[in-house]
Amino acid sequence: MSEPNTMTEPDVTIRPDITMEPDSTIEPDGTVEPDSSMKPNNTVELDSSMEPDSAIEPGPMVNPETAGSPHAQHTSPPSFYDGSLSHSVTAVKLFSGQIFTVHTDLLCYWSPKLRAMLEYKTEELKLDLDVQVFRIVLHWLYTKEILGLWDHLQSSRPLLTVHLTHGGQEIKDQEAYYRQQDLYYAVETYIFATTYDIRVLRNMIMDEIYHSPTSHLVSYAVVLKAYHHLPPTSSLLTYFVDEYAEFYTEDLDEQVELVLRKKLPNEFLVSWLLKSMDSGFKKKKRTLDNYIEPTSW
Repeated sequence: MSEPNTMTEPDVTIRPDITMEPDSTIEPDGTVEPDSSMKPNNTVELDSSMEPDSAIEPGPMVNPETAGSPHAQHTSPPSFYDGSLSHSVTAVKLFSGQIFTVHTDLLCYWSPKLRAMLEYKTEELKLDLDVQVFRIVLHWLYTKEILGLWDHLQSSRPLLTVHLTHGGQEIKDQEAYYRQQDLYYAVETYIFATTYDIRVLRNMIMDEIYHSPTSHLVSYAVVLKAYHHLPPTSSLLTYFVDEYAEFYTEDLDEQVELVLRKKLPNEFLVSWLLKSMDSGFKKKKRTLDNYIEPTSW
């Protein structure tokens, strides 16, 4: 026996928050099939770029004076941690031909001179710099730590040999003699930091030199190199003068140093002499603060 053909009305539930458009249709099974234009009355359509207020992270602060430049100056060191370090990189090519890839933001942040050089051309930067010296600089850029200044003192080095010519009045290779000095890497890094105006790095190198494991008096070769590359107001030059004024005695000079002494600039000799004769200078206790420059960092 067949069941009676009883027609029942479908249960249709109309949601109060849905506006039914005229062309909406009701399917036989009783469901409402809205067209694509149907939206809940109380629904706000958000742009995909909008995020909740709590998820908005402040961007890196920049100096308004340089905000219009391609590499605006950050007011704090750019870093991976807060996302302020961009993906822009610069290939640094050294005189030796070796190439290092460095984040452009770091170069621009620490050095106003490098920032000017990289203002509109960031692809490559050429530097006449010792490879080890640049490694020291590179490590500092990313970590703010000085590493490698004294590594050569721990390793076995060839004996220091100097060839004098012209009856013992000239050094055959003065540059090679300078490169064998204990303070070579420290002074070269300091010169780099001065050339490109990285004051924080200068101060940290000055700290290293002040507390260096070497003797107080550096070779005249170091003094000559420093005077050739640093401005007269340099704290490092002042330090060398002070060290000689306090600790020098004639018996410290070997033959090669006597040859180099004849080449010392008058500025150094006069400053050395005046401080040696100044009783007040010898009574005054010197500290590292005498050679540290003020910085905002």
